[in-house]
Order: sequence, then C-alpha cells, then structure tokens
Amino acid sequence: MKYLFEILSLLGAIGLFLYGMKLMSKTLQRLAGENLRKSLSVFTSNKTNSIFSGLFLTGAIQYSSVVITMVVGFVSAGLLSVKKSIGIVFGANIGTTLKVWIISLIGLKVELGVLALPIIGICLPLMFSKNQKRKLWGEFAIGIAILFLGIDFMKYTLSELYQSQALIKFLSNYADGSMFSILLFVGVGILVTAIVQSSSATITLTLVMASGGWITFETAAALVLGENIGTTITANIAAIVANTNGKRVAMAHTLFNVIGVIWALIFFKWFLLGIDKIMVSFSEPSPFTTAASIPIALSILHTAFNTINTLLFIPFIPSLVKLTEFIFPEGKNSKKSKKMNLALSELSIIDAKNDILQFAIKSRKMFQIVPQLLVEKNETIFAELLNKIRILEDESDNKELELTNYLTNISHSELSLKGLETVKTMLRITSEIENISDSCYQMAKNIDSKNKQKIWFTQDLRDNLKLMFDLVGKSMDLMISNLEGDYDKVSLNDAKLYELEINKLRNTLIEDHLKETDTGQYNFHSGVFYTSLISNCERAGDFIFNVNESIQGIK
Repeated sequence: MKYLFEILSLLGAIGLFLYGMKLMSKTLQRLAGENLRKSLSVFTSNKTNSIFSGLFLTGAIQYSSVVITMVVGFVSAGLLSVKKSIGIVFGANIGTTLKVWIISLIGLKVELGVLALPIIGICLPLMFSKNQKRKLWGEFAIGIAILFLGIDFMKYTLSELYQSQALIKFLSNYADGSMFSILLFVGVGILVTAIVQSSSATITLTLVMASGGWITFETAAALVLGENIGTTITANIAAIVANTNGKRVAMAHTLFNVIGVIWALIFFKWFLLGIDKIMVSFSEPSPFTTAASIPIALSILHTAFNTINTLLFIPFIPSLVKLTEFIFPEGKNSKKSKKMNLALSELSIIDAKNDILQFAIKSRKMFQIVPQLLVEKNETIFAELLNKIRILEDESDNKELELTNYLTNISHSELSLKGLETVKTMLRITSEIENISDSCYQMAKNIDSKNKQKIWFTQDLRDNLKLMFDLVGKSMDLMISNLEGDYDKVSLNDAKLYELEINKLRNTLIEDHLKETDTGQYNFHSGVFYTSLISNCERAGDFIFNVNESIQGIK
C-alpha cells in the first residue's frame, strides 16, 4: 500500500512537470506570436534553413513533439514538402536538447522547488494585469515554478521508491552494463515515453534517478536513447488522420531516431568513453564513478546524439524521402486528409491562410464560367457548364462551413492578440469569398432563366457585359495575389482603383441602357436580365474589395 501511494505520488509529480511545461509552451507561443508564423516561410528555403527553423521553433516553445506534430499537419495540408519538413524535424530534435541542459545545470543543482511558491506568489498579481504581455510573462514564470516543483517532487518520491527491495533487486540483476541490459533499458525508455507521450518528462525522470545514484551512467544512457525513439509515437499517432505525405514525415522522424539509436548502440561503449573524456577534460568528475556528474554527461550525450545524427542524415535526405515513399506509396488518400489539429494555434493560421487562398481560387473558377455561359449556344455544353458551377457552389458552401468551424476553434485556443485579430479578419474574408461565389451562381441562374425564356442580348449588350466581366476578373486576380502574399505588405491603392472603375462602368452602362430603352432600342425583358447581371457583377466587385480591405487591415 505504501509503494502504491509512492507510485501515485510519482505520477502526480510527472503531471506537475508536464503541466508546468505546457503552461510555459502556451505562453511562449502567444509571446512569439507572429514570429512563429513567419519562421516557416522565411527559414525553409533550403535544407540548412529548414533545420534552423525546427531548432528555432522548438527553442521558442520548448516542445519538440508539438513542433513535429505541427509539421505533419502542414505537410498533410500541402504547405510544406516532405523534403523541407524533414529538415525541420532534424532541427526540432536538436532544439529539444536545450531543455535537458537547463534541467541538468539548474533544475537538479539548484533547489528551485523551495523558490517555487514565492515565485508563484510574486507573479500571481501579473496574472490579473490588463497588460497582455505582462500577464503572459506572469504565466510563463508560474509555469517555470510548477515545472521545477514537479522535479523536486520527483526527487522526493523516487528516493522513497528506491527503498523498495524489489526495485533494488531488479536494478542489481539487470542494470549490469551488459548488452542485454542496455537493450532492455532502451526498450523501457521507448515504452515509458510512448505511454507518457513526453520525452522531456521521461528524460527528466532519468536525470533525477541518475543524479540520485539509483542507476548507472550506462543504464541512464540506454534509457535516453530509448526515449528518443519513444517520442516519435506522438507524431505517428497524429499522422493517423494525415494523408500519405503526412505519414511519410512521421515515418521519417521514426527512421531518423531508430537508425540513430542503432549506430549509437554499435558504438555505445566508445560513445560513453568519449563523453567521459570530455567531462574529465573540463575538470569534472567521471560519470562512471560520480552520480552527480551523470546529468551533465547525459546532456552531452543527448546533444551529441541528435547533432551527429543530423549531420549524418543531411546528405541522405533525398534517400530518406524515397524510403518513406516506398513505405507509404501513393494511394487513394495521398491528397485527402481530415482537418488536423496542428497543435500550435499561431501556426494553424498559416494552414487557414492556405485554405482561404484555395477557396478564393475556386470562386475565381466559378466567375470564369459566367462569361462562357453568356455566349455558349450549344445546349449540351451549356448544361455541363451550368452543372459545373452548381457543383462549385455546393463545394463553396461546404468550404465556408469547414473554414468557419476551423477558424472558430483556433480563436478559442491560445493566441497572441495579433493572432486573434488575424483569425477574426479571416472569418470576415471567408464570408466575403462565399458572397462572391453566391453572386457568380446568381448570375449563372439569371443567364439560364434568360435562355429558357428565349430572351437574347444584342452584340452591344454582350460586349458591355464582357467589359464588366474583364474588369471584375482583374480585380479578382489582384485579390488572389494579395491572399497568396504577405498580408502585412498588401496595399489598397490598386484595389481602390479597380473598385472605382467598376462602379463607374456600372453607372455608365446602366445609364446608357436606360436611355436606349427609352428610345425603344431594347425591349424591357432583356433590360431586366442585363441590369441584373451588371448589378450582380458589380456586387461581386464590392465583395472582392471587402476582401482586399480586410487583408490590408491586418497590420
């Protein structure tokens, strides 16, 4: 019963550690905000930049599993290629070593758990500050306090558990440094990390056990290697709903760590001896003989393993891509995937931005069909075009609903103030694009109704409508260009000119038509359809301008 209580206490300590880490990660995301989103577009131009991008992202949010899960989602959404994403995965593996160093140098050597409650007491008033940044820094400090409080509880509960005769017997029988023992603890590291879903928590647990002298340097090193494999489970679980490319990225992460652990096991003794020499050269006690030196030695091992592994894999990224393509060949779900939770709310905005762009491109396709309907005389082809625009309208309705739900979910998660404003603007843009699609469909129905009533336009009327269609089409192309580029660099000058020209042309065409109708040049029924098409086309121009105006408003 006593040991059951200690085990539950250990689980509670791990829970505290994970909660503190999550709170830190959440606040860092919101503080970094826009910089997180820009990092992907700026730092993924080549292999080296991709690696630094992964390192930066993981350093910024201190959660490599979240970064890699996000990358799987981006690849699945078509925002990143598999090749570029692999570089980010490599960088994320290196970036996660920073936390291990912090815990080894500060968390285990300094009794920060004693300071945890005073830190929380000092920072608590910041939580109620009206200043958003001050409030976030308060949350961040409290996250650190809870994290180190968790480490202190781990130390205490593990010291109690180590008094168990069964545990002492197990460690004496199996932690003997033999190859069987090493492989056994690699397996334990994989299993525990897969269950906890956090390599940071299990590595911290390993550091605590090693610093207390409960496990040897060899056993601790084996656990760390296993934990590097166990952490890949998270991305593979996320990839279940991803398309083929998303699954390839998750598999690349697994292969990277598994192959790395294989070479590390082959050179295991020499690897540890090399780390021992580094420690001794800096006048530090040997980790083979001094338990207090093991956490630093494990930090060196963790960093060296991920850095060397990355350097070894860089020339073979194309081969790794081909291997993942062999494991996951092109199939029915190569392009399809459910909308994934990209784990990072700020970075989910990039996914939404791409979806909005595709939505706008689809509305442009709808608009291109309208002039074709106006001049098409073949009834079969006309029916096919009309059916195509109906299908696009249905898809547009569904896309608006999907995007609205997705953006609403993002808005309810952790976002910076800038991110929240961006999401709100994206919701407006989504609604305006749907209005454009509705206008296109309304024009298509008008043309169909006109044809059914055997009402025809003269060549002059068709030429006038073509002028309007061409002008609105150019405005639409500008809108798509603005949606595709950097929102911060969008200028309204050209959009305003198009809007003025469209309104001016609408007024001119309707005024001229009314004059010609008064003279009896055109019949009343054709005039109704003609003015309706002009009005709907101009209304589409208004919606287009609203989109451009909304984009420009995101500063």
